[in-house]
Order: sequence, then structure tokens, then C-alpha cells
Amino acid sequence: MELIRRRKAPENEIPQLELDDYVTEAINGPVADPPGVKLRNEGLKAKHPVVFVPGIVTCGLELCEGHQCAEGLFRKRLWGGTFGELYKRPLCWAEHMSLDNESGLDPPGIRVRPVAGLVAADYFAPGYFVWAVLIANLARIGYEEKKMYWLHMTGGFHFRWVEAPAPMGCGGGPDWCAKHIKAVMNIGGPFLGVPKALAALFSAEARDIAVAR
Repeated sequence: MELIRRRKAPENEIPQLELDDYVTEAINGPVADPPGVKLRNEGLKAKHPVVFVPGIVTCGLELCEGHQCAEGLFRKRLWGGTFGELYKRPLCWAEHMSLDNESGLDPPGIRVRPVAGLVAADYFAPGYFVWAVLIANLARIGYEEKKMYWLHMTGGFHFRWVEAPAPMGCGGGPDWCAKHIKAVMNIGGPFLGVPKALAALFSAEARDIAVAR
């Protein structure tokens, strides 16, 4: 067997990877350290648990129980990931993603639940990161999965639910959040609504769906 030898670069030749870094720094300036590295160098360390509340769009959903048409999809993502099942069996996918018209809960024989762990919302789809960069920077100052928790969907609804009296809520009382939550940081949450909602009201179709079609 003839072996293919890698060409040895001359002493005055810059390797391609180093050349790419050199060109990038020459154009944009020195590459800055990630925020997590800067905070670690300043002595900041993990202290309080961090609770993420991803939005209704960027939370991965998987199938726990389904009808015959969903055979083989147990623990597979129906929302997020590659959306492969949406194209393979669209009617079955729509049936399992729909809620009951009367109860607003899962239809009989169907259970769709949030994906567990940090993978639930680090990447919404391949190449489309959501919380991955924030998770990586928190890890640089000492956070790990047992100190990072996820509350799935509905945003601020969780704060109202935990304080609401039972049985409609958790029964924590009106001052539970003030006592147990150190701080709340909103990252891109549209508390005042979004303009594209108007188009959806008039046409019953969002721009995102039109582009996908």
C-alpha cells in the first residue's frame, strides 16, 4: 500500500488556520474573550440556581403517547430538531400537536411533553442556537446542569401560577416570588406584543409559515 505523505509546510509559510485567525484579527481586531471567561477572571463564581423560562416557540417537545400513525416516534421530537416527521407524515404531526378543543389539554390517547434537560432549548434546530451560548458561558463560571433548571413555555404564567391559590395554582401566596427569586432578567420577551401578530389576525397565517411553504 502506498502511503500518502502530508506536505511539510516551509518554515516561512503560515498554516491555514493561523492565517484565518490572523486575517480575522487584522480586520476586526483581537478576538475578545467570551463573557464567561471575563467574569471568571474577575472572580465571579456560581452561587444562586438559574431558572430558564424559554418561550413557547423555542421549547422542544417530544411524544410520550400517541395514535397508530405515530408508531416509532416515542421520545422523538415533534417540535424542534430537524422537523423530519412534519414532512413525512404532516396530518399525523398536526393531530398530535393539536390540543383538545374543549379542555385545552392533550386529546385522548395523546401525550406530548417538553424535552428534559439542557438539550430542551439549547438549539431549536441544527445551526439555530437559542440558549446554547448562555449555557456555555454560565458553565465557565462553575454552573452545571444540577444548578440550571427549565420551566417550559408560557413565560410569566409560571410566576402567577405559583402564587395563585390551589387548586388553580400552587398556593405559594402573593409574596412567594419576592421571597424566593433573587432577580428576573427578560431576554427578548415581547411583553407588549409583536407587530407580526396583526398579520396573523388578518390572514390566520404568520410570515414564518408562508416562508416555509
